[in-house]
Amino acid sequence: MVIYISDDNILMEETNRGNKEAFERLVLKHRKKAIGFAFSFLKDVHMAEDIVQESFAVIYINRSKYEPKNTFKTFLFTIIKNRCIDYWRKNKDYSPLNIDYIKLRSDKLMPDELLEQIYKSTTENLAKLAKGKIYEITLPYGELDKFKEKYKVISMISQGNYTTFRILSDNKPFDDALICEPTIEDGYMLLMEER
Repeated sequence: MVIYISDDNILMEETNRGNKEAFERLVLKHRKKAIGFAFSFLKDVHMAEDIVQESFAVIYINRSKYEPKNTFKTFLFTIIKNRCIDYWRKNKDYSPLNIDYIKLRSDKLMPDELLEQIYKSTTENLAKLAKGKIYEITLPYGELDKFKEKYKVISMISQGNYTTFRILSDNKPFDDALICEPTIEDGYMLLMEER
């Protein structure tokens, strides 16, 4: 049996020993992405938040049964996916509201109004929220800390002495930064950043 040694699995081990703060750190680390994942199934922000909260509760209640066969994130997302499917089965009449056209972005909208638009939108429209705001740049590895202070880092991949960053920014951060096609996660991260 393969056991993954990671910060998350160490935090789960500490949780099993009664350290509630360790579990809180896991929740804080994974909550936003977990809600985005649930949202991709349900297209309902409020229901996605409920499913994620229930999933964390199930993990905490059954913490003594956790085995680090996979990463914690894989374990969490599997539970979320199964809970979303259960929700669909129990609520056969459930149909997320799809609209053909919504005004996706306006500087006049408050974050709660944007949230309401997302609530009524499709996953494709969620990605469109971040259109023109996602950039990619490759920098030497040592510049990571000062880079994270200035920009919202969505993801990063390190190769050798360099790291490629995918960032969220209203303006082009560097002359050699490349604009990227946004994903659902990018739209969700933009929305959470504005809240």
